[in-house]
Amino acid sequence: MYKKANSYQELLIALKDKGVVFAQCAKTMEERKIDKNELFDFVHYVPSGNGEIILRQYEGWAVVHP
Repeated sequence: MYKKANSYQELLIALKDKGVVFAQCAKTMEERKIDKNELFDFVHYVPSGNGEIILRQYEGWAVVHP
């Protein structure tokens, strides 16, 4: 979804402009051999996606599951 070669760019930019922060797990990037240059510049990287969710919950953030 965060790859520059997809059709979500306009939607993602609109969400970013509303304050949404996009975080990508660095471990997944390494595992799937995805280079940061393939993703949009506004994507932030975290060491562990699960770890980031746990930290945010501890800070009082809500986690919404689809």
